[in-house]
Amino acid sequence: MTMGDDNAATPSDSFFDHIDTTQKPLSTTKGKIPKIFVGIMGDSSRHLGMEYRNRQRELFSIWNDTRLCHLTRALEIQKNNSSNDECQVIYSFIVGGHNASSTELPYNLGTDDRPLTLTSLPIKLPRLKDVFQPDVTILNIRENMNDGKTPTYLHFAVKAARSVGASYIMKCDSDATIRWGALLRFLHLEFPSPSIPTVLGMFRHKAFWKEGKQDETIWQKEWYAGMHLYLAGQLYVMSVNVAERLVEEARKWYTPSSWTAPYFAGHEDHDALSMVQQDVVPPSNLSTTTNIIRWVGITRHATFWEHPVKQAGRWERILNRERSLAKERLEGTRTTPFTSNQFVKSEDITKKERWRPSLVIFFLESPSARIPTEQESYLETWTQRNGGHLDRVCGISQFFDKTRHVDCDLYYVFVMGTNTRRGELLAGFSNISITTDETWELPVKHNIHRGLGLSTLAYLHEKVSNYADDLDYVLLVQARTTFLDVSKWNQLAKAQPAHHHLVVMGQMRDKFQNLNEFGPYKHEHYWYKENDNIHLYLGSDMIGLGSSLVGKILLQATANETLRAEYMEGNLGHDVTTLAYLGPKAILHWIPVTKSMQFW
Repeated sequence: MTMGDDNAATPSDSFFDHIDTTQKPLSTTKGKIPKIFVGIMGDSSRHLGMEYRNRQRELFSIWNDTRLCHLTRALEIQKNNSSNDECQVIYSFIVGGHNASSTELPYNLGTDDRPLTLTSLPIKLPRLKDVFQPDVTILNIRENMNDGKTPTYLHFAVKAARSVGASYIMKCDSDATIRWGALLRFLHLEFPSPSIPTVLGMFRHKAFWKEGKQDETIWQKEWYAGMHLYLAGQLYVMSVNVAERLVEEARKWYTPSSWTAPYFAGHEDHDALSMVQQDVVPPSNLSTTTNIIRWVGITRHATFWEHPVKQAGRWERILNRERSLAKERLEGTRTTPFTSNQFVKSEDITKKERWRPSLVIFFLESPSARIPTEQESYLETWTQRNGGHLDRVCGISQFFDKTRHVDCDLYYVFVMGTNTRRGELLAGFSNISITTDETWELPVKHNIHRGLGLSTLAYLHEKVSNYADDLDYVLLVQARTTFLDVSKWNQLAKAQPAHHHLVVMGQMRDKFQNLNEFGPYKHEHYWYKENDNIHLYLGSDMIGLGSSLVGKILLQATANETLRAEYMEGNLGHDVTTLAYLGPKAILHWIPVTKSMQFW
């Protein structure tokens, strides 16, 4: 933005001249690092706001990397059709217009009479002239917190992101300091395909709120009892398609006299995620599953930012560390995440992101129980009905026997335990054979929760060497109590591919909200420390795991018996997801299957 008359409220026509507000396709080129638009919240009315902005600018100057650009620069590059390698992280400091008439911008405005942004402030602020620098966006609202600024920013951010080809939008508090190298690496390795609706951040649970009587209908109707998640406001990310959904939901509740909804709590970060969640009920045709949202949870040890950074001492430590990293990078003594050769090659990502089928493991009720007639009949009927078409169901034998291999979307196998003594077997399956084409009999007790579940994963890991490359998901299903709708599952799997990410899918629950299910807790200090008293797990009826997560779960199961004794509860859904949590720097991608989307 350019400096204007300090006494005039000037509409930012020249700014929007650079912005093409038509709906451009997202950057979905395989192998490319997705772009992200970062809005760093600030304050146009206080000197502290300028101090925080200057700290961030100092970090930008230290790294001096062309992949970091402020929005004005990115728009210039976009206009000139310059190299696409520049400006992967596009940022702007977001401030309010100080004494504008309202704290939020109606979503049906943003017109010439009430533009979305300004190029100057209505009054002189001699100490805060930095707000007229080109890296600042002045929203045409009164400066505020929790009174409309965040939704107005997201309204603006959707337009800005579309204009520069960004697939994700970040909201970052002014006292959060981003480790920019870590963010670039995170963009490459952890962000799913831009077409997948995604939110990312540190999970928070509303159950711990002492006050508030907001309408919880959608959570009570669609989620497991007691669940209401949102993301910590210090920093969170959402894909552009999710932000657009939020903007559309916000339109419904704005009137000239007020902007509120029955489920608003006056806490904008809570309200933003609640707006996103209102449209969770899918259409009858699940192939248009744009409303299925992936929640990427960041624990404290895996953050790419620090918060809060208020005191000068902490800021100086961060600054010295970043200077040291930048120096080592220039001297060639350290390969930082800013160096492209640390990343997976583009062709490798393309290979990993191809469509792959799933494997369903059905656990029989008991060793003497036969395969449920209705489930077996359904699978056979489905195979006959869809033979040669897109959705094809095959027994596990066809996965092993490449001479009989056909193009299958889903494989299945039935599992039982046959040993009354051995509780668990996590290795040494060399003498075990498959008794029938589609049934595994394992020499362990037939107790799904205390042995058979993990033993089956171990058998898969040891006997099927290529499962992680050739399968996308592994589903653990209790066959006698759970009926799987294959058609619904295939549509969901194609809308939410796991690829190489650590995906867990199912009915999400919070252990701290289900006191009666486990009785006295075991050691929970990891979740108190890393997740702010949230311990998510999956219901055991159906557990969906990204295939690349299976090996990491087994590594934790075999590596530390003390750890297992401390953390595991003898509940398969709890124990599998607990072991997934404890993987080194594991970033779990949660796909909550709400009641309307349930396929079992």
